[in-house]
Amino acid sequence: MASLADPTNFQTQCTDIFARMIDTVPADVTLSEVITPIEVKPSQIALTLAGNNTLSFGG
Repeated sequence: MASLADPTNFQTQCTDIFARMIDTVPADVTLSEVITPIEVKPSQIALTLAGNNTLSFGG
């Protein structure tokens, strides 16, 4: 783990692993249509985990 503190080593070792984790979608998941982003500068954003296992994003 200490070797991952070096930025070059971190990028070499972890880039592929992170990409595979992010790009993997379980077989039982249906993706929505692509969402077109809007230009906005978020301010004081918050991501909150509610008691019913839902996420709330605000700012």
